[in-house]
Amino acid sequence: MLKRAIVAICTVAVMSVSAAPAFADAPFGPTAQVTDRVGALSPNQLKSVQAAIASLYAKDRVKLFVTYVKDFSGTSPGSWADQSATQAGMGARDVLLGVATQARQYAVSTDTSFSLSTKQLDDVGATAIEPALRESDWAGAAIGAANGYAAALAGQPIPAPTITPGTAPAGAKSGSGAGGVIAVIVILAILALIAYFFMSRRRKSPGRPGASQAPPALTLKELEAKAGHLLVTTDDSIKTSEQELGFASAQFGDDAIEPFTKAMDSAKSELAAAFKLRQLLDDDIPEDDATKRKMLEELCTHCETANKLLDEQAAAFDKLRDLEANAPQIIEQIGASAQQQQSRLAAARATLAQLSTQYAPSAAAPVAQNADEAATRLEFLKSSLAQAQQAVASGDNSRAAVLAQAAQLADDQATQLLDGIDRRAGELSQASAALGAALSAVDANVAEAAASGQQGLREPAVQAQLVATQVRTAMAGGPVDPLEVLRALEESSSRLDQALSGAREAQVRQQRAAAALEQSVLTARSSIAAASDFITTNRGGVGSTARTRVAEAHRHLQRALALAPTDAESALAEAQQADSMATQAYQEAQQDVSGFAGAGSMFGGGGGGGGMGGMAGAVLGGILINSILGGAGGGSRGGSGRMAPPAAGSYGGASTRGRHSVGGKF
Repeated sequence: MLKRAIVAICTVAVMSVSAAPAFADAPFGPTAQVTDRVGALSPNQLKSVQAAIASLYAKDRVKLFVTYVKDFSGTSPGSWADQSATQAGMGARDVLLGVATQARQYAVSTDTSFSLSTKQLDDVGATAIEPALRESDWAGAAIGAANGYAAALAGQPIPAPTITPGTAPAGAKSGSGAGGVIAVIVILAILALIAYFFMSRRRKSPGRPGASQAPPALTLKELEAKAGHLLVTTDDSIKTSEQELGFASAQFGDDAIEPFTKAMDSAKSELAAAFKLRQLLDDDIPEDDATKRKMLEELCTHCETANKLLDEQAAAFDKLRDLEANAPQIIEQIGASAQQQQSRLAAARATLAQLSTQYAPSAAAPVAQNADEAATRLEFLKSSLAQAQQAVASGDNSRAAVLAQAAQLADDQATQLLDGIDRRAGELSQASAALGAALSAVDANVAEAAASGQQGLREPAVQAQLVATQVRTAMAGGPVDPLEVLRALEESSSRLDQALSGAREAQVRQQRAAAALEQSVLTARSSIAAASDFITTNRGGVGSTARTRVAEAHRHLQRALALAPTDAESALAEAQQADSMATQAYQEAQQDVSGFAGAGSMFGGGGGGGGMGGMAGAVLGGILINSILGGAGGGSRGGSGRMAPPAAGSYGGASTRGRHSVGGKF
C-alpha cells in the first residue's frame, strides 16, 4: 500500500515539474520596507535596494515598500497592493511596490493624495520598473522604482534602470536543462514523501496546531487601521454617489434612478451599522480583545457590503449618465449655474455681514468661512469648465467628461456651502423667537421648586435661576448667540426638570418635556447640519471619528422624532444627546482639517480651505481629479477614464482619501 502511494506521489511530482504549485500569498501588511518571500534578492542586492530606498526618503520623504511574492492569490494586482497597503496602515507619503515573480505581475499602490498623477506613476512603471522585471532583475526593478519616483517628483526625465539579466538568486527562478529537471524531480519526490508522512500524522491529530494553511490574521492594530480606512472611504463613496444621484435625477427623473436609489439606501444602512459599531467601540465601556476583534471584523464586513452594493450598480449608472456623450450639455448647464452662483455668493456675503452685526460672533461661526469656501469651489469650477470646453473642441470627449463631472461636483458643494449660510440665518431667527418661552419655562420650574419646599431642589433651582439671570443680562447688554443661549437655558431647565420629576405626576412630566422638545430638536438639527456640511465639504481632510459622531447624532435625532408622539421625556433625552454628539463631531472635524492644512498640502495650504485656493479647496472637498493634477487623460495606462482616482463603491465619483494603484503583467 505504501509502495503504491509512493509511486503515485512520485508520478504526480514528475508531472508537476513544469508547473509546480505554489502557496498563494494573500494580501498582508508589510512591516519592513523590503519583504522577500521568494528569495528574490541576494544579500548584496538587498543592500543595494535598501540604499536606493533610503536615498528616495532622504530626498523626498517618500517611504517606498517593496514586497516580493510568488503570486497575488487570484486577486487583481492593484487590489492586492491596495489591500496590503491598507492593512499596513500606510500614509500619504508611503508607496507599496508588489512583485509576483512567478505570476509575472506587479502593482504600485499609493495614497490618492500622493503628489504624482496616474500618468506619472504609469510612466515610472513603464520606464523604470517594467524593463527590469521583464528580465527577472528583481533588484533592478526596485532600484528603478526608487530612482524613477525621485526623478518624477523633481520634474526630471525618468531614468531607465541598469539591468543585469539573470541576476536573481536561484530561489527566485525555475531550473532549466535535463540535469535541472532530474534534480527537481528527485527533490519533489523527497518532499512528497515527507509531506505524505506528515499528512498521515495530521490525520491522526486533526487538532494539531499549524494544520491550517489559512493566512495569518491581522493584528488588532492592523484591523483598527483597516476599519478606520474603510469607514472613511465608504462614507466618501456614499457622499459622492449621492451627489451623482442628484445630478442623474435632475437629468433623467426619479423613475430612471430608482434601482440606484434602492442600492444607495441599502448601502447607507450598512454604513450606519458600521458607524454604530465604531461608536460602541469608542464609548466608555471597554471590550476585551476578542470582542473588539469580532466587532471590527463585523464593521469591515458592513463597509465592504456597502461598497459592493454600489459597485454592482456602477456600470449601469455610468451607462445611464453617459458622461462622454452628455459632456457638452453638462458644460452648458454648469456654465449657467456658475453665473447664478456668483450672484448667490454676493448675497451670502451680505447675509454674513448682517449676522455679524445682529448676533454675537459665535452665532455665525460655523458658516463664517462658507462664502470663501464657495468661492474656491467656483474658482475650480471655472477652471474645469474652461478646460472641458477646450477638450470638447479638440474632440477629447473622455477628458471633457472627467472635467465636466468635476465641475458638477464643485457646483454642488458651492450650493451646499451657500445654502448653509441661509439655513444658519433661519436657525438663529427661530432661536431668537424661542428665547422668551425658554426663559418663562425656567422661571416656572424655579417657582415650582420653591413651592415644593424640598431641600433637594434648592441647588438645581439656584443654578437655573442664575443661568436665566445671566441670559437676561447678556441680552440687555448687546447681541448674543441665540442658539448658544437657548442651549444653556435648555440644559439648566432640564437638570431642574429631572430633579422635579420625582414630585410630578407622569402626565405633567410628559407635558413639560413636550414643551422643551421643540427647542431641543431645533438646536440638535442646527448642530447636526453644521457638522454634516463641514464634513461633506471638507471630507478630503476629515477622519473616521468625526464621521462616526455625526452619524450617531443623526441616529439619536431620528430616535427623538420617533419617540416624540408617545414618550416626550425619552425623546427630549435623545434630542439632547444628538446635539452633544453633533457638537463633538464638528470639533473633531475642525481638528482634522486644521491638521490636514497645517501639515502642508501639495498646493501649499494655510489654515482652512478658504485660504488654500481653488485647487487646494478641491482637494479638501474631495473632488480633485487626477487629470487636473498631472494631465492624465482617459486613456492613461491603469487609469479609469472617469474621475480619477475612482473610489471603491462610488457610482462615478472619487475621494482624495484611500489608495490607488497602477501596474499589470510584465
